Amino acid sequence: MTRTVGDMTHFFVTSSQQPNYVHFCSGLDNHNNNNNMLQQESSHSKIVSTFQQYTRHETQLCTKVNLSLAADSTSLKQHGDFIRDLRQSILVSPMLHTGGTVFRGVDLSKQEISAIEGLGHFFFPSFTSTSVSRDKCYNKDALLVIKIGHNTRFGATMTPEFSPYAQDEEEVLLSCYTAMWLEKNEKVAGKHILTLALDDYGCSLQSLSEEPKSIF
Repeated sequence: MTRTVGDMTHFFVTSSQQPNYVHFCSGLDNHNNNNNMLQQESSHSKIVSTFQQYTRHETQLCTKVNLSLAADSTSLKQHGDFIRDLRQSILVSPMLHTGGTVFRGVDLSKQEISAIEGLGHFFFPSFTSTSVSRDKCYNKDALLVIKIGHNTRFGATMTPEFSPYAQDEEEVLLSCYTAMWLEKNEKVAGKHILTLALDDYGCSLQSLSEEPKSIF
């Protein structure tokens, strides 16, 4: 998941759910679950509270949770309940964006890009904040262009009720361990542009070793 070279730590995508995540954070994704069961377990007030805890930048909870997921750290023991709540909240909340494409700017090292290309089909361990507006995503060394289906369960629109930054960011929050296919990697004006396709079926698996067919 991570490797430190000199003073730089690389965070890698993975083809399977990692041990600490499975131990401390799993339990939600039972193949027999369905949206009705999740709705019964999640009150609206709980969903709102969970999203607000995550989206309020001053708490730094977002950073702590995502670093723990990216490194599969033992600190997931501390955050496990919240991660389950946040993932469940995403699964039962609507994505008002009607599908198509979302964007995320990110700094990626050569090693991290090589890992994405090497796997081709992989999980992003952390929750991923994206924007429906290319102009409002982070301006970084690389741009993720993510194709999503209109009926995906693994993304939720951050409304003003959920996030104080909703209007500024136009955010769609993707769940942790969202499965992706790499379609292509281009370099335009010095910036890597990686086109990905969200794999809804793969999101329900603990391992991507059994290759499901892409729906795109």
